[in-house]
Amino acid sequence: MPFPEFPGCDIDVGLHSTLVLSDLNTEMISPSALRAIENAPTGSGLLRAVDACTAEIISLAEENRVDVLLVARPEQLADVTPPR
Repeated sequence: MPFPEFPGCDIDVGLHSTLVLSDLNTEMISPSALRAIENAPTGSGLLRAVDACTAEIISLAEENRVDVLLVARPEQLADVTPPR
């Protein structure tokens, strides 16, 4: 799957660098976890999303040497308002 352009990351502007992405260093939240986040009761969806992202970040950190992690919210998840 091709990766989308990352705004502000170009050799001539913004971060003055390029991103090199590899499937080896990429994790995706599982479809079942995404469904659980989407169907969570009001207020707990955000916590489930954070837990799912944290699990993937830990997995990447344990399996690979990474200097920077980019986390992008999956498009199918609506913005979630934190509980008050």
